[in-house]
Amino acid sequence: MKKIYSFLFLGLSLAALSSCSDDVTNDITVHGTELLSAGSTSFSAVGGTDTIVAKSPVTAAYSADSWLTTSVSGNRVAFTAAPNTSKESRHTTLVIKSSAQDSAIVDIDQLGAVLQLSVPSSLVFSDAAATRSYDYISSLPVTAVSTADWLSVSAGSKLTISAAANNTGSVRTANLSIISGADTTRVIVSQGSFSDLEGVYKLYTYENPQKPDSTYAQITTDKAGNPVLNLLEFGLVVPVTFSQNTLSISLSAGQYIGNYSLQGTTYAVYTGLFNHNSGNLTFSTSASYTSLFTSVSNTTVGLFTDNGSAPFSVNGIALGAYSVADSTKEPQYVGNLVKLFDPRLIRLDSAADSGLAKRSAFSGVKAKPAKQLTLKSRFAVSRK
Repeated sequence: MKKIYSFLFLGLSLAALSSCSDDVTNDITVHGTELLSAGSTSFSAVGGTDTIVAKSPVTAAYSADSWLTTSVSGNRVAFTAAPNTSKESRHTTLVIKSSAQDSAIVDIDQLGAVLQLSVPSSLVFSDAAATRSYDYISSLPVTAVSTADWLSVSAGSKLTISAAANNTGSVRTANLSIISGADTTRVIVSQGSFSDLEGVYKLYTYENPQKPDSTYAQITTDKAGNPVLNLLEFGLVVPVTFSQNTLSISLSAGQYIGNYSLQGTTYAVYTGLFNHNSGNLTFSTSASYTSLFTSVSNTTVGLFTDNGSAPFSVNGIALGAYSVADSTKEPQYVGNLVKLFDPRLIRLDSAADSGLAKRSAFSGVKAKPAKQLTLKSRFAVSRK
């Protein structure tokens, strides 16, 4: 957009003006700072320099804002816009004077910085060394940095991210910062495979955030090689599915995971999913709950999160107890063996801790007493 306004400031009386000839009147018209040519008055975020040529020698030129600087040489005015690192566009005015009375005012606009990335906010690499490239658009030079030496990033014609082979036996996580002007985009990158998840974990539950309960769990495979979550304290085995794309495990509701004896009565145990706040509970096999794994302070951590598969927001796992007294009838739900609210898995990386957990679970010395069976559940149960 280009707007050039000429203002003629003359301290002449009307009588003097009327006494002038036509030629003088024309001179008065052009005695304003007339511009012979004007450079670009709109800049990209990168900035740049352009020139305006006046008909008469320029005595002064200045900008209303510091981001636009000027220099004068004869009848030429050079003006330079600094890079705009903000996302917001900006506007200023350039004043060009050929005398104390005569001036021209030029509007100058500059676009805000633009950074468009095709890379997602989180990435997962398997243990094998790999490189991925992503398109991006930026109106300013881009700088990309990594927080880990095993993860490199560069911004050329494409954004290129490379992960070295992971031979640590654990999940590892790093952060990338993609910087363009004042705009910084962060990308979380995790690297690992199922073998890096295998091991013994403390499984924490936060029904009382001030005093979380915990039990032991093991991520491993069954005899057929299928991934499972072994609840060591209860001797119950939960089938799970593993996703390499998201480095996660998911468990479904409605799965039979074994029998459990309590006070002389044996119950069939099925996985349920619930919402602690609303009281909803489902045993529908179409509902699942996902634990995403990352590395926190070099420790493998799994955080369960709702994946949208249930008819309500899921924030807990229930071990539902079903009566098996009459094998000729379908088992009847009678309550929950235990409820795991906001569950989190933290791996025990030392061999001593893992061994202690296994011995405690299988020797009958329980890490935490088994919760009493709730014979009258407050939950609204859905099996569909």
